[in-house]
Amino acid sequence: MKTLWIARHADAEIHRKDFTRPLSFQGREDARSVATAIMSFWTPGTRSFHSTALRTSETVQLWSSVLGPSFDSRPSDQLYLATGEDLMQFICSIPAAIHQACIVGHNPGISQFASQLTGQLIGLKPGDAALIQIELNDWGEVSSDFGNLQQIFTPSITL
Repeated sequence: MKTLWIARHADAEIHRKDFTRPLSFQGREDARSVATAIMSFWTPGTRSFHSTALRTSETVQLWSSVLGPSFDSRPSDQLYLATGEDLMQFICSIPAAIHQACIVGHNPGISQFASQLTGQLIGLKPGDAALIQIELNDWGEVSSDFGNLQQIFTPSITL
C-alpha cells in the first residue's frame, strides 16, 4: 500500500508575476497551521516534491519548520502549473521502493489530480492538504480511481 499527500500551496500575494508571487501573511499562517495538523499523520521518510514557484517553495519551507527533519522536499520544474495528467505521470515515475510521497503544487491541476485519483470531486483551496491511501505496491500502476481519500486538512479547521 502507498500513502500520498496532495497539497496546494498556501495563499499568495496577487500583484506580482505568477512564478515569483510570495505567500501572503495569511498564507504563511495557514501553511504553519496545516503543517501542525498533519504532524501526527506524517511519516518520516516520506518523499516530497514541490513546484519551483516561490509560493510553493515558501509553503514547504514553513512545513519543514514545523515538521522538522522528517520533512524534506525536492523542487521540480515539472510541477509548476502541472495538469492532472502531468501529475499522474509524475507519480507513476516514483520508484516502487518509496512507500509515502507528497506533491505540493497548483490549481487547477492539483485538484484535478486528487479528483482523478480518488474518483471524487475534490477542490483543494490554498493551503489544503489531502491524505490519500493507494492499494497498490508500485507507483507505476497508479491510475484513475485507485486512491482512497482519508482526510483533507484545511487552514480554516486547523486554526
